[in-house]
Amino acid sequence: MRNKLRILGYVLIVIVLIASVASISNHSIQREQDTLRDAIEQDISAYYAREGYYPSSIQELQDIYGLTYDEKRFYIGYQLMGSNIRPYVTIVELED
Repeated sequence: MRNKLRILGYVLIVIVLIASVASISNHSIQREQDTLRDAIEQDISAYYAREGYYPSSIQELQDIYGLTYDEKRFYIGYQLMGSNIRPYVTIVELED
């Protein structure tokens, strides 16, 4: 009986550890996505302040400001409505 309880205790510990690692991983990805969004927003603002209009694509931010991100992990949707209207940016995490 004690062996069964001990084994059950070990199994519960392993389950809690696995759940903790998964939670930490999800939090890390969310922080990475938030950091990417902040970088894009700063670059868009800096571009507008310098040029007087918004960049036509994310590629311009990559070329001019050195914006880098993991293109295998995130998709960036960039929708420009006009040269003087702030673009709509969407960041989507891609499946592994």
